[in-house]
Amino acid sequence: MKNSDIFIEKYKMLEKAAIEKYGFESDGRAIYNLERMGKFRPVRNNLAYCRDVRNLLMHNPKIDGEDAVQPSDKVIAFLDKVLNMVNSSESCMKYAIKMESLYYRSREDNVYSAMERMNRNHYSHVPILEKGRVAGVFSKSAIFSIIMRGKSGEDLKKLRFSDIMDYTAIDYKGSETYVFIDKNVLVETAEDICEDYYRHRKRIGMFFITDNGTESGRLLGAITPWEILGTK
Repeated sequence: MKNSDIFIEKYKMLEKAAIEKYGFESDGRAIYNLERMGKFRPVRNNLAYCRDVRNLLMHNPKIDGEDAVQPSDKVIAFLDKVLNMVNSSESCMKYAIKMESLYYRSREDNVYSAMERMNRNHYSHVPILEKGRVAGVFSKSAIFSIIMRGKSGEDLKKLRFSDIMDYTAIDYKGSETYVFIDKNVLVETAEDICEDYYRHRKRIGMFFITDNGTESGRLLGAITPWEILGTK
């Protein structure tokens, strides 16, 4: 088999894998979509080059039955490398803190005892659950907001989370935002979400993984942006 035939076969395999793994449309843009992803930024130029070669081979007539170009063994090896990168993609759920290990509180729990646990274990965020769903998030920035509004240490010892839900609401206008994803979202997809938020000068405090990928779903686990970036 000629290298041109092997190249086209490998290219189609890569397209198919990208569509299945990342949910791309089957519209001929799968490789272009890979180029736009952060994970594939280091090989973006080579992927674009392969697209050009593929178009040359597929959309131009042969000359006396021969292709105008024959891709090199290194180009074919490159497609194998990228195919492996696609197939090795893993979900955020693999690295997340699962529910059985996640520290969370309910509306009726004491705020101060949660603060002590956060300080002792170096937790930055504590989800507040109601019937298994995230009703709010208690964070260090929430503590700051509460104190700035005149709450003393003695006040904090008496508070329950039900008393401060305004400061822990998912849509509270603080310094952080929270993103809900489903269990199948891949690490590189979450990385791209982080990058997009950063470009818009927004900071993600936590990714919450739920059974339907939305705020209304039951919580399955949680992962911070730093843990996502640390999977590289």
